[in-house]
Amino acid sequence: MIPPPPPQHHTDASRPAGTAARPAPGTYVTSNRYGQSTGAAPSGGAFDFCFRPSLGAMKLAIGHGYVSSVNGDGPHAPTIDGAVLGGTKPAQLKLDPSQVNDNGESFAVLEVHPDDKGQITAQTKLEIVHSKDASPSVAPGLGRKAIAIILWNNDSPLKVLPLVHFNLQYVRVIPSSGNGAPQHFFL
Repeated sequence: MIPPPPPQHHTDASRPAGTAARPAPGTYVTSNRYGQSTGAAPSGGAFDFCFRPSLGAMKLAIGHGYVSSVNGDGPHAPTIDGAVLGGTKPAQLKLDPSQVNDNGESFAVLEVHPDDKGQITAQTKLEIVHSKDASPSVAPGLGRKAIAIILWNNDSPLKVLPLVHFNLQYVRVIPSSGNGAPQHFFL
């Protein structure tokens, strides 16, 4: 069997006459005797979404992100060890191997401590913590939302995956019957 010829990668400047222009900036067309295909370099631009995690050596940097109350108060930026997300001091979450669960994962969790009425104000404590548990809280004074999952290999963080891509709105709902636990919703 005769091997196919090597693929030819064309840019606008090197494109043979009579061939179609590439479909978009940053992409290329590969042509060989089997046909054409388009592709893009893996180093394309990144989407800078809210609460974007970036894994470092035993630290997790988290990009800007805000929490508002459904009643309209906010937006308020959470903190990590006193550093405000999106502030001048980098907000980095220290990762602790003791927080890894049996599945080899841990979580960056947003904790909201609303006031007695369940509202977020400028004085509300909004903090991102490292936790082995991503379950929601049933305590009236604590709402929890996992914003990133960290995958581990033994005692080393291997990869981080975002769970949130947008700013959040918070509301606490207490059952009208008075029975049952309050629910914390992040929209």
